[in-house]
Order: sequence, then structure tokens, then C-alpha cells
Amino acid sequence: QLPAPVPGSPRRSPALRAMAVLSVPAEGRGGRAGAEGRRRGLAGAAAVLTAAAVAAAVASESGASFLGAAAGQEGLPQRRPSPPAAALGAGATGRSAAALGAAQSSPSMATAAALAASGSVLVAVGAVRRAARRGVRPAKTARGAASAAAEEDSPVKTAGNVLWAVLIALLDIFSAPPEEPTGKDAPGLQALGAGGILGALKGCTIEALSDGSAVDAASVAATGATTVLLFVTHFGDFNSWEVAQQLRSAVRANRLGGAKLAVVGIGTVASGRKFAEMLELPQDVPVYADPRGACHAALGFSNGALPEYREQLNPYLRVFLMLLGVGSPGTIRTVLGGYFGNSSLSKERVAWVDEALKQGAAKGRFPTSVPQRLPWEAKKPGEDDMVELAVAGSAVWDGRGFGETGTRPFELATVRLQNMVSGIIANWNELKPPDDELLVRQGGAVVLDGQGQAVYFCRDKGILTYPPVEDVLAAARGI
Repeated sequence: QLPAPVPGSPRRSPALRAMAVLSVPAEGRGGRAGAEGRRRGLAGAAAVLTAAAVAAAVASESGASFLGAAAGQEGLPQRRPSPPAAALGAGATGRSAAALGAAQSSPSMATAAALAASGSVLVAVGAVRRAARRGVRPAKTARGAASAAAEEDSPVKTAGNVLWAVLIALLDIFSAPPEEPTGKDAPGLQALGAGGILGALKGCTIEALSDGSAVDAASVAATGATTVLLFVTHFGDFNSWEVAQQLRSAVRANRLGGAKLAVVGIGTVASGRKFAEMLELPQDVPVYADPRGACHAALGFSNGALPEYREQLNPYLRVFLMLLGVGSPGTIRTVLGGYFGNSSLSKERVAWVDEALKQGAAKGRFPTSVPQRLPWEAKKPGEDDMVELAVAGSAVWDGRGFGETGTRPFELATVRLQNMVSGIIANWNELKPPDDELLVRQGGAVVLDGQGQAVYFCRDKGILTYPPVEDVLAAARGI
């Protein structure tokens, strides 16, 4: 139920009043004072989310030109112009394809978009602060002092801080994920203290998907041999799906090098079984469900965007902010990489993309087929108009002028489209975690030697910025 406007105050639209509900805890919704605070403060929140959404839309179509201009410094390879989205079945419109082409020819567009978005957010921040100044008139009484103290935790202050976080993220929107040591000097590992991984996991209860039995996570990790532990995000998340697809390819190609393996995901046993079944994980891969995300919390993995405001901000709103880069550095760049490709990746690092395309199409995940020819290519006698991805996989991109190594334009983006539309969204109620707060909890990867000492420790930086499985397995093979 939307809060009623304060009598005698300017009328606000239902959309702005709805924004107030999103940012105020349930117990704080109601009463004249609460409605007044929401009316004054949360108008700015609606403004910034609108500005941020526009910025994201513009950046998604023009940001690749910025990446191309910065490729020399950032190490991202230059690519040939992308093919029309419709020709490769990625689900994009002709308008999007044209915008992508324009972005490549005009490197200044992304910079302009980022500056425009930043300016919009600055204006919104100013509006919230002015509203705060107008709305707060401390009284010279004890009651006035209490009111002033409460204002420190008000929706106005929360909205201002959220706007500022979005601004900072937009200024750095095209940067690569931050790098940090992953060996014995990994900062997250040092924070666990003398007990290390096994000490942190002791007392964390997880449940085996195979039979539903509850076990202590430390006992799963202490195998007496080289052990790879993949702590994935919740079973309905982009990260967990891509990690599982990479792992499936590595196991099928026997690239574990004799290491023991365990996968721990956030969610219930039922959601974990649905996840494993949809991705056809090998039966010999042990998968465990962590309903409360206890292991992830014990290992200090990221809480996502603005964890200090988890009482005020809806978790779904925080996921949206992560898509803009708030608490998820490198996400926009990683998303764009799926559209523009990366020719520098080795065969082992991209083999999973072909297998994921085929497996997803065979399970009926959209798109299952793509056009056989590009618009400018002539039809060959007896040639079909469409090609089935379950059969062709990545071969659709071979010999089309988009390169023969690494990932090609729209190749990885097509996998992500399959995962999102017919995988995660279509089965959301069965895959989502029991607690919405776990939607933003991130994961990581650990490699232990035979004595239980960590030789590799890497944390997710945010959405789609997880440790590549090939890096994790390389660390295990190197022991």
C-alpha cells in the first residue's frame, strides 16, 4: 500500500511514493512524519534510478567504443565490427545493432554518456540535499533534538548516499574488475586468521544434493588431498550458471588433474537439484546446498551493493544497483565483452561456450536456432534458412570473418541469453534462495593442498566477475 500524501503538501505521483516504500523498512512505513520524510527525500531516489537506467541503456549500446579506445592500456583486444544481432540470433533489434556499429565508429559516445549520466546524478544529489535542508528544522527542545538525531537515519540521508554510490560507480563504469593476489598472500585469506579455510568452515552446515544429508563444511574440505572448492552464488544467478557450465566442460575433458572437487551453492536442496538437472552436471560432481549462505559469510565473500543499507533497501533493488556497477566493479565491461568477444582467450578457456550453447539448445533454452546466413550472404542450393545450435554450437561463427580464436562477437552473449530467458527467469521460483538477502551474496573459489592449507583463494567481485574455473584448476594442477 502506497503512503498517503501529507495534507496541504504538493502532490506527488504514485511512482515517487512507490519509491519511498522500496527504501524504508516495513516497520517505518506509516504515520505523518514517515510520509513527510518519504515525500521530501525519496523523490531524488526516483530521479537517480531513472537517470541510472537511461545511462545503462546508453552505455550498453555505446560503451564498446570506449573499450576499443582503451584496449591498448587495458589489454582488451580490438575486434572487427560486430555482426547484426538478428543475424546471429542474439535477440537484439536492428536498432541495437545499428547503435553498436555507431558506437564503434564514434569513441567519444561512451565518454559523453558517462559524463551525462554523472551530471544527472549530481543534479539528483543536489536536489535531495536541498530537500533535506528545507525539510529539517530542529526545534529548541528535547523533542527537536531527538528529531534531528532521527534525521541522521532518515530516507533523505539514505537516498543521498545511494545516489552518491551510483555516481561513483558510473564514473568508473567501463573499468575492468579489480585484481588482487590469489595465492597464500590473498587479502581475503589473511583476514581468516590462523585457522584458515578449515577453521572458518567449521560449524557451517551444508546439505548434499545426492541424499539430503547434512554435513559440516570443514569435513568436506578436509580430504587429505588436493581439493578444489567452488562456492557459487545462489542457484538462480548468472555467476553460478557460468561456473557450473565451465566446470562441466572441464570435468568432461578430464582437466581436474586428479584433484578432489566440491561445489557449494546458496539455496535449498530442491533448488540445487533443479540447477544440476538443468545444466546436466556430471553425477560424480559433489554438489551441496547452503540454505543460509553460511560458508560464504564465514569466508568473507562480498555482500554485494550497499550492505550497510540492507535494512532500508529491497534486495532486488540492490541487485539492480549491482548491474550498474555499485558493489560490482567490472560488471558492465564483462557484459560488453560477451557482445564484442575476446580473441586472446585460449582454446581451453572457451571450450565451455560451445558446449553450453549445444546443451542449452538441446534442453530447449531460447534461442535454439539462428539464421544460417548473414544478410549479405547468398543462399546455397539446398541450404536451410536456420541452423540448430544443439548441433552446430560455436561453429555458427566459424569462417564468417569474426575470427577463429577466443570468443567471437555475440557468441558468449548468446549463452547468457539462453541462461537468462529460458533458464533462470523461467524457473525463478524453483531456483531462488529462501532468503531474498542472499540474492546479493557473492561467492569465490578455494584450492587446498593435502594438508588443508590454501594455495589459491579468489573472491567474486560482483555479477559476472567470478574466478574463471580454468584458473582455479590450473592452481590445483600446479601443486
